Amino acid sequence: MAVEDLNKTLAPFGEDYHLIYVGITCGLTAPYVAAQLHHLLNKKTPDSITTSCVLLGFNPLHLARKTPFPQLDNLSFEDIAREISKDAHHHLLTPVYGPEALTGSTRLKGGSATKIILDLLYSSLGKAESLQDHELIDFFVGRTKSYEALHQEFYKTVKWKKALSRGIELGGEALNRGARIFYLGEKGLGPLSVIDATECRPTFGADHDDVRSFLDEGYQSLPLKDGDLSVYGEAFQLDTDHMIKKIESKDQLFLFLSDRYEEYHKKIRTVLDSIPIDRFPRVAFFHYGKDTPQHFDPSLLFSNLPTDSFLGSFELGNIKQIRDDFHRMSLEELALKWTLNAISTGAHVLRGKVFKNFMIDLAISNEKLYHRSVGLMMKILSVDFMVAQKSILRAIYGEEKEFAEEVFGRVQNSQELLEHIRAASGKKKIVPLAFLLASGAFTHIYEAQAALAACPTVRTLLLSVVDSSKF
Repeated sequence: MAVEDLNKTLAPFGEDYHLIYVGITCGLTAPYVAAQLHHLLNKKTPDSITTSCVLLGFNPLHLARKTPFPQLDNLSFEDIAREISKDAHHHLLTPVYGPEALTGSTRLKGGSATKIILDLLYSSLGKAESLQDHELIDFFVGRTKSYEALHQEFYKTVKWKKALSRGIELGGEALNRGARIFYLGEKGLGPLSVIDATECRPTFGADHDDVRSFLDEGYQSLPLKDGDLSVYGEAFQLDTDHMIKKIESKDQLFLFLSDRYEEYHKKIRTVLDSIPIDRFPRVAFFHYGKDTPQHFDPSLLFSNLPTDSFLGSFELGNIKQIRDDFHRMSLEELALKWTLNAISTGAHVLRGKVFKNFMIDLAISNEKLYHRSVGLMMKILSVDFMVAQKSILRAIYGEEKEFAEEVFGRVQNSQELLEHIRAASGKKKIVPLAFLLASGAFTHIYEAQAALAACPTVRTLLLSVVDSSKF
């Protein structure tokens, strides 16, 4: 599929173009990126086509995935990355930013670093030809310092930290009472909330309804190459009409407002007014603006909401390095991303989906998460590879399928992994069940399943079978 997607994208350009391919995989692990890179590195093309590959990740090269891909001439991701690093026509970028707050959750720092780099590159378009080398370096340094200033302002301003803390509390309270977190966004900032919501399912094993995002213009707010995806079912609905139909009084609705989209504020009021009183949710909102907080009066926008619905205002006015509208937009988007990440991550921590700083209820939806699940059990339970993999496969298949004992002790090839991932699709709490089986506390699968049903908070159950003195 990866190569097919790439060829479909390139087809309109014929046989006369210069391709700059940028593959992004935070941990240097993604099979999709590996397949496209392998294809481009080995593709025979006419002289009229030139290709430069850029691989961006945030792991040192020696930590790239070493598991071979049979369909890629048995090369591993590390092999492909090393090939790129040795060719002057291609570029390997691996800045290291330190550990994630949640081990392996690269949507946090990794996602932010990716956005910063792409924004820097986009903002520099056209400048390389008009600026001297030292001027271009000064440009990048200045822009980079603005992100540093944003970080300082975002995480060290006392009032804003209190606003974030309250947002996390509200999100956790919602999940713990069996309610849902809904984001309501507009065309400018809204797509970021869609990204955050969709990340919760593989990261925390969340149901698609646990954290949902809706946009005031639905799919018109998203520049997707495949257009409107609502035809694929309820989980793909983004329009506010759908939200109005399904929202309940126990749900938590977060609004994100910006000075740049004041016309959107009226639409928000219209949406809120359309929700029946008996199903009206708990509402909280954040504001992002260029001025001081005194210039923003939430009571003028939503006079019918409780005064504590307004959590806080994050202002860009103290960041002196802002140079243009795109620069301001990039900083505002990053501030929103950090807010969304804090709410969804913190809420799931409060829901018991994290042990220490490990994700323990992730969904096995791809090869990376399969290997991560095996590694987590080995680390947390101090079991060997064979025990960990056997427990994963038992949790996926139950009593439906038997394996020869030798299967558990070897690394699964890509075709086998694809079969396991498909079998795990739609099944909940596969990894928590595997943890219980690997712990040795349960002889039969049905016993571990009963324990999960009786204590749905995974962290609490895991604490009962793990020797916490090892951490």
